[in-house]
Amino acid sequence: LERTAAAVEEAQAQLSEQDRLYEEAREMFARGLVPETFMHAAGAERRVAAARVNRLVAEQKEQREVVRRHTLVAPFTGVVSSRYTDPGEWVETGSPVLDLVDMRRLRIDVQVPQERYDQISVGSSVEVALDALVGKMLEGKIVARVPVNDPDARTFLVRVSLTGDSQLMTPGMSAQVVFPLRGGASVVKVPRDAVVRKPNGSVSVWIINESDVTTVSERQVDLGRSLRDWVDVRSGLEPGVRVVVRGNETLREGQQVRILSTVPSTTGTR
Repeated sequence: LERTAAAVEEAQAQLSEQDRLYEEAREMFARGLVPETFMHAAGAERRVAAARVNRLVAEQKEQREVVRRHTLVAPFTGVVSSRYTDPGEWVETGSPVLDLVDMRRLRIDVQVPQERYDQISVGSSVEVALDALVGKMLEGKIVARVPVNDPDARTFLVRVSLTGDSQLMTPGMSAQVVFPLRGGASVVKVPRDAVVRKPNGSVSVWIINESDVTTVSERQVDLGRSLRDWVDVRSGLEPGVRVVVRGNETLREGQQVRILSTVPSTTGTR
């Protein structure tokens, strides 16, 4: 394109010179200083120069169109996540060249068991835990339910977007999502540190008994799913009970304790 532009500029300069020479020849002919053929020759040179300018301008437009057809314009601001061709490489029509990711509109795709699919509503808020951000819980929203299942895994695709800054995510990150389920049963959640696992396979927590003297007692529990620092308790523990999260490996039944700080168990619907 630069070479063509230079050629057009040169041709336009030559045309301007031919215009000047033609006007000069016309005036000299009018004064009888040169024959008529001299003026006609200058006019012919002027037309040749004009035709050359028109040809080069047309070639320049054609080259610009070729460059435009070989230039990929991103439809949005994003980041190239994958590149399938190298500069200068020939590609066929329809061949993928690169993957462009819109960092402002990242979403989380979650495969949901088919028995839970009807309990999930579009627009509901969810809790998101990115595995790369330990200890940080984010808020999200269900933006779509894809009504096509995976016949092998018997799951459906649910799409979630963050309600806050999606720049905390990058493509390929793994995440855990807690969905509110319509008609789901309420479960008790306790800190992971409250759970005591014994060699015989039993699982228990130590609860606080508050009366005249504060003591502890062991409670066998049945655990469910876990997310980061919290574990679901499916049975064996009532909502609102205080549990021990430090030093619970060495406690004895009925032992007196002193409460330094509290981490109450919570309930949630899953």
